[in-house]
Amino acid sequence: MYARRLLLFLLLLATPSCTPAIAHLGEPPVRWWKGNLHAHSLWSDGDHFPEMVLDWYRRNGYAFASLTDQDVVPATGRWINLARDSAAAAGIAEYRARFPRAVDERTRNDTTFVRLATASEYRFTLEEPNVFLVLPGQEITHEYDAGPVHIGAWNLTNTVMPTGDASPREMIRANVRAVQEQAAHFGRVAAAQVNHPNYGGALTAEDLITTPGLRLFELYNGRPDAANAGDSTRVGTERMWDIALAGRVARGLPPIWGTAADDAAHFHTTSDSARIPGRAWIVARAPALTPDAIMRAVLQGEFYASTGVELEEVTGTTQRIALRIREEPGVTYATEFIGTRRDADVTGVERHDTAGHALTRLYGDEIGEVLAVVYGSEPSYIPNGDELYVRARVTSSKPKTNAAVAGEYEMAWTQPVIIARPEPTDSTLTVVTLNLWHDQRDWPSRMDAIVAELRRLEPDVIALQEVLQHDSLPNQAMDIARSIGYDWYFASVDSVQRARRYGNAILTKHPILARNWVALEPLDDYRNATHVRIVVGGRDVDVFVTHLHHTMEGDSIRRRQVEHLARFIERTRGTGPVVIAGDFNTAAAAPELRPLLTAFVDAYGAVHPEANATTPTTLVTQLGHSPARIDHVFVERASLRPVSARLLFEEPIGDDLWPSDHFGVLVELRFSASSSTPR
Repeated sequence: MYARRLLLFLLLLATPSCTPAIAHLGEPPVRWWKGNLHAHSLWSDGDHFPEMVLDWYRRNGYAFASLTDQDVVPATGRWINLARDSAAAAGIAEYRARFPRAVDERTRNDTTFVRLATASEYRFTLEEPNVFLVLPGQEITHEYDAGPVHIGAWNLTNTVMPTGDASPREMIRANVRAVQEQAAHFGRVAAAQVNHPNYGGALTAEDLITTPGLRLFELYNGRPDAANAGDSTRVGTERMWDIALAGRVARGLPPIWGTAADDAAHFHTTSDSARIPGRAWIVARAPALTPDAIMRAVLQGEFYASTGVELEEVTGTTQRIALRIREEPGVTYATEFIGTRRDADVTGVERHDTAGHALTRLYGDEIGEVLAVVYGSEPSYIPNGDELYVRARVTSSKPKTNAAVAGEYEMAWTQPVIIARPEPTDSTLTVVTLNLWHDQRDWPSRMDAIVAELRRLEPDVIALQEVLQHDSLPNQAMDIARSIGYDWYFASVDSVQRARRYGNAILTKHPILARNWVALEPLDDYRNATHVRIVVGGRDVDVFVTHLHHTMEGDSIRRRQVEHLARFIERTRGTGPVVIAGDFNTAAAAPELRPLLTAFVDAYGAVHPEANATTPTTLVTQLGHSPARIDHVFVERASLRPVSARLLFEEPIGDDLWPSDHFGVLVELRFSASSSTPR
């Protein structure tokens, strides 16, 4: 969400479910819900049974919690030997007493084994509607020479296997993409964040800037060795946040939100040196205590982070930012409004440690400047209009009783409000659409030819159809994207568990903000529409790719698919221009495409009015096809103007070997004045 407009709600943080807010007529009531998004059980490096960990949060006033055990969303139980697991042995008596019906144990040869509950089992045991929610989660981990990188993810269906061996930055990008793809496949709202960014020191603020799909990072982590404040070489996590915010907003990218969590793993001790629960949390504003509602609120920045300070009200607009703090007797509050102005230098100076690993760059004090300090329980700030963003940090005079680091005071952080955005820069958008012909003929040679031409052209967007992967063939879109350094998104009606998957893909050199797909009706035709939202020169652009029914007599099927596609576009598009590309298996002016033709124009036909249903053909007739122009790029009339268009891959690359059995289509589009407003 780019233009932050937080509605003014009167909210009282009294219980986990909290008091309903004042809502407009017709809107569901909105509440504050307190939750923790990072904790561990015996499934990984925690010391207690999963039900006992979650029960701690429920008994201590939390409305939701997530077990983020390392590299697992438990789908099958695991038996542990109490004689060999001292942590399980220490907790078994308490577990038996608290959840006697949930305990599953067996004794064999005088040895007792206990089975750890699966995610579905501990959710069944702990969840209660409108009282307590369990978000199935995971911590995705990877080790690098510079240190570990961990990604937290929530509302998952299956375990996400760690990917992205090349670098920490690639690991973030690949695993955030994997979480988004799983969410899109199962129709859920899932979220991912960078956990404890200073733990181990492998990450820099620039890593947070260069992954636009990343929307969350852990501003405060409650483990004592999280190095939230930084050290002699690492900047603190709050400094990282300001650098990332300034860099992203100045580049026209969406902001990144800051969370807080205790990262608890030790539930048999109260020692401040341990990873104990209750040190930090978030409070999300959502209309319901459901996984999708909480995740949607988190992704939209509708929450604040806290280590003890409670907020009753948060208002954020470009005209005024205001808080109301729940006062405690004898406690005072100082609120700093922090931001970066539009003219700040966001480039920085490179730094490296003694081993040659990159450190966060050096930036001036104008990054994350304290714009104002207000004392009392109702602080507010009126932006001047030259700030890129403004956020609030509340510090109380109350020492934190369970502090991870000596000298901490209870605090709270609100999410940034975006004030000023840069003007859009790029005036044109280039789009290629190509049916890959899956793995027919000599795919390695065909891929080399396709990659060489795409690398030369450097289009903004590449829409691919008939993309295949199987046991002996890596995903074709992935291979092409990696060869030219593009981001990519692949969607298929085939289950993610299947080795063989067939579908569409979108490749782009621009940041991907959102991705989605839908199986088109009729479902037994196995077609889909794939969508990404990208940022081009400060503008959002929604790109859709599809591959419609193929038989000549199938116009009624294509009509159903186009009607479904139109509904999908209306439901998922943003406020920016829309492009639809793909293999439509029919002429651009065919009656079954009529639902698109009111608002969209055939880009090739607009540039070449003489083009018709068969000329120029986009099918390679030398391979036995009849001439037909069936590969199209449709663009929104009101926001994009086609300025050039031509066919690609019109020459063979060997004896009777062509790059594909379709020619590609390349179009150049110019943004109209109506699409020039910044996001």
